Amino acid sequence: MFECFEVENGRFIGFSYQPSNGKYLRIEGGKGPLKIDNVRDIKAMSMSELIQATDKIDYIRNGNPYFLIHSDEKMKSCDFVNCRAQVMFNAQGNLKCNNPFDVYHHAGEGKYWAVTSFQNTTYVLFKNDNTEWKWVFMSVNGERNALAKNKEQRGYSLIGIGHFNQNTWDIEVM
Repeated sequence: MFECFEVENGRFIGFSYQPSNGKYLRIEGGKGPLKIDNVRDIKAMSMSELIQATDKIDYIRNGNPYFLIHSDEKMKSCDFVNCRAQVMFNAQGNLKCNNPFDVYHHAGEGKYWAVTSFQNTTYVLFKNDNTEWKWVFMSVNGERNALAKNKEQRGYSLIGIGHFNQNTWDIEVM
């Protein structure tokens, strides 16, 4: 999965962390039709190094249109992820929302969902097979407790309180 920013003339730049091999990747491609035509490794050991090693921060600051794509392992085919994600980090590389999340799991389907409120906004994180088991961050309409109750009615169970760890790209449940 790649976080992508539209740059100009139907072109995009995308970034991804591949935890299975510890690599950060930068891709370039076009949107009509959607395709990846350039892939390169970024030498970085942490989020702060990644930000300094790429132009990602410029796209965040400039407010370039943002979207997610997923691809096959060889980057030969790709498609849009069917959700409206948001950039998870601010211009300094820190999480936009540093409150703890209530973390839920759907045992039957294996999906995860987390919710919190921060500065009068409700935020969710979720991961499932559609997101290739990578967390997606969104602000949503709705009150935190009502959203959690809805998830519980749909088979999710609270598994704990957690914080997103930007070094492991995962929620650490306490």
